[in-house]
Amino acid sequence: MATDFALRRSGHSQQDPNFNLAYLASAQGKASVAAFEGEVKGVLDAVNKGSRDLYLDLQFDPQTARFDSNDMIGGLFFGFLDSQNPPALTNFSYFPADRALPPGEQPVQIGAADAPQQIESHASQPQLKYSRLKNTIFNTYLMGEEQRIALDNEFKLISTAF
Repeated sequence: MATDFALRRSGHSQQDPNFNLAYLASAQGKASVAAFEGEVKGVLDAVNKGSRDLYLDLQFDPQTARFDSNDMIGGLFFGFLDSQNPPALTNFSYFPADRALPPGEQPVQIGAADAPQQIESHASQPQLKYSRLKNTIFNTYLMGEEQRIALDNEFKLISTAF
């Protein structure tokens, strides 16, 4: 988590591992990671003691088209926790209003090409979750018997509520 924090704070892209490796091997990179290890540990200790809360918030300024957050390290903690899950799960999920339901039949795409769309549906485009429902069902069935049983139980829970 400290490495991720150091890369983000220094403005390095998560998508360029070769450049990140050079930065992390440099004296500046090592010092940055060490400093953030201490900061992350301090925040984690404060959260465990109950003296600090972490917040997941996002503010958008339409005038400048900039995004901001009051708790940058809180967002990193939440992101780190969510990244520990397998691709089919998330700790934090949200859905837009029902008007985002897609019309008609939805195509199915399975495998690596589907991963970026799945990430977008969890991170920045929740309306994709509706169009991805068929993909999610297929992927869950392909992942194994345990996942199939969990999905069947989820559908039973939903249908009994109706």
